Amino acid sequence: MFDIVLKLNDNVVDEYSFDKDLVTIGRRDDNDIHIDNQAVSSHHAKIVKEDDGFYIYDLNSLNGTFVNNRRVSTLRLVNNAEITIGKHVLVYKSLVELGDVPEEIDDAVLADSFHDTMILDTKRQRELLGQQKQAALAPTAATPTAENRIKGLLTVISGDNRKEFPLTKKMTVIGKADQADIKIGGLFVGGTAAVISSRGKGYFISHSEGMTKPKVNGKTISDMVRLSDGDLIKIGSAQIQYNETIEG
Repeated sequence: MFDIVLKLNDNVVDEYSFDKDLVTIGRRDDNDIHIDNQAVSSHHAKIVKEDDGFYIYDLNSLNGTFVNNRRVSTLRLVNNAEITIGKHVLVYKSLVELGDVPEEIDDAVLADSFHDTMILDTKRQRELLGQQKQAALAPTAATPTAENRIKGLLTVISGDNRKEFPLTKKMTVIGKADQADIKIGGLFVGGTAAVISSRGKGYFISHSEGMTKPKVNGKTISDMVRLSDGDLIKIGSAQIQYNETIEG
């Protein structure tokens, strides 16, 4: 369980309390945390429960997601972490303190233009990006966990052609956006149509945006679903097979 305090210009706008494994943040009103501001992408970020705590995932947003003044793509949240999205700040309040961990920052600059999101050009954002470029972060060694033993593989099936995508990241994005890890087409397929997250118990798929929701073995998913070896994922006209092996 955790709480989120939403602030704008140091003023509290709203407060949320969550007791679930997936929380979405964005401009559209179907998000758990709805921020009605043009600097916020329609589906901007997600908070996902992992074995060792809650992680923030940026969903290829136009203006980026910042945690404690550093732009991130994925990061484990610690108590009182300040998440900056557009002009808003979300203060993460863990109800079970797990202790601080080294920040694993992905400095890659992400960009897309989903749903006419307005580019945020503020002094605050320029300051955050400037601080990130100047900061020297020492590399941190990865801690072996149970998830390292599960190796996932996606095979995109198109007629007689097959293309394989090993799942090597904590989050793999499927959609028609330029920044998607696996690009697929379709009129109603979202830029970030689906997200596959690596967790200690395996790989989980969830719908992110777009009118076309993923199907797993013919069943439309509405929440995060654990993938099993041999599952067939269908998003629009794209068919993707999931396979996994367990090592060690």
